[in-house]
Amino acid sequence: ITGVVQARNGTEAVQEILAQRPDLVFLDVQMPEMDGFEVLREIGAESMPPVIFVTAHDKYAIQAFEVNAIDYLLTPVERAVLLALMSAGRPLRESADIQVHYGFSVKPAHRAKLKTLGLVETTPRPWTHSLTRKGWDWAKSELESAPPKGLMGLGPLYAVLNGLHRVLSPKGVTPEQFFQEGAIPPKADRLGADLSNAAWSSADETLALALQDIPTFERVLGRYEGALSGEAGAAMKQIRLASELVLQHVRQAASLRGLQAMYAKSEQAVFDPVEFESDDPMPAGAKAAVIKSPIVKSTATGPPIVVVRGLAEPA
Repeated sequence: ITGVVQARNGTEAVQEILAQRPDLVFLDVQMPEMDGFEVLREIGAESMPPVIFVTAHDKYAIQAFEVNAIDYLLTPVERAVLLALMSAGRPLRESADIQVHYGFSVKPAHRAKLKTLGLVETTPRPWTHSLTRKGWDWAKSELESAPPKGLMGLGPLYAVLNGLHRVLSPKGVTPEQFFQEGAIPPKADRLGADLSNAAWSSADETLALALQDIPTFERVLGRYEGALSGEAGAAMKQIRLASELVLQHVRQAASLRGLQAMYAKSEQAVFDPVEFESDDPMPAGAKAAVIKSPIVKSTATGPPIVVVRGLAEPA
């Protein structure tokens, strides 16, 4: 320990934390002027050092970990995921829904934290998220909350959320009921179009996943064919020839839907979190080696959109 700084109240605590940038903060929940939770919100999740709550009351410890501490732990992207899930009122896929329609990327760290906090349920291939009961409780609290401190530019959004709360609360309607059940039903012809578009979107993502995995499948077949001889080798050759016919149909279907791979395996690329996931921390613009190529879909009015993100590692 190179130094210890004390504060007499919450206001001084904020000032000292911002000035000293300590490695660890022991934070009392009950303090004059600002309590411990208000200190967290004032500084913001991006700037707050690791915190150990100090309190003699169990009820405050529970509150720290179940309510306020969750809000403190959320980054802007994680908060955006939860708000997108709330507004959609249904599960959302990372690539086809959140990235394409909401314009931001969910990284493995965001995904893991939201699941660990118990706010979302997550399923893989494709990565899909939905709000849990705890997630909907968080959403309800956000409708009643002021904009989080330390997150610039969210005032107008929270003004809308507060207005929605003023409309729903007197009617006894929860956000879950409103967003899942209370939307105005579309006209019959529009409903059919929406269902058709949703089906095609799901089909495109499934087809993109198949297209992405073809190179891996072909490499595995090639290794087995090279390792076997005699009757087993001849049988494996027949399997490979039959599989090539099936894969040809998959490629043709993908082409008809405007789907294509951006890179070949081991090709060098510039890391873009919109296009790639990575198991290693990688900044945007870093040189990357492609493990799995992103699959993109051509559009008539603009650049291709990423349907399924690829996988990359540092080059």
